[in-house]
Amino acid sequence: MKKVVLSLASVALMALTSCNSFNQTKQKATEAMEQAKEEAGDAMNQMKEEANKAVENAQEKMKDLVSGIEVPKFSSDEAQKLADEYTNYLKESAEAVKSGSAEKVKELQAKASEWQAKMQETAKKLTPEDATKWSEWTKKISELQAE
Repeated sequence: MKKVVLSLASVALMALTSCNSFNQTKQKATEAMEQAKEEAGDAMNQMKEEANKAVENAQEKMKDLVSGIEVPKFSSDEAQKLADEYTNYLKESAEAVKSGSAEKVKELQAKASEWQAKMQETAKKLTPEDATKWSEWTKKISELQAE
């Protein structure tokens, strides 16, 4: 009888010890998961802040670009019309960036090569005086875009 009682007592002691160990392991795992969750949340918040700053910087650059563009007066009506339309295109691009409309920005970026072709074609038809103005004007736009 003593052996049976001692055997049962030792089994109960081992069961109690292993349950306690399991509970401690479970508690540590839960704490580690909570800490990882908190760190992931902090990282996400930091990424959101950095993304917002990048968007604000892009918006400010576009605003500076548009406000820095002064369209010269060309003797050619065709050149004047194209310069005015291109300035409007740049303003529209700035508004799209400012509004955060990715679709609109993508759409306007797709038109960039068309604008380059139109501008190169028009530049070939200019008088020497207009060609100088055109060159200086497009150079200024390029410099503002590069900033």
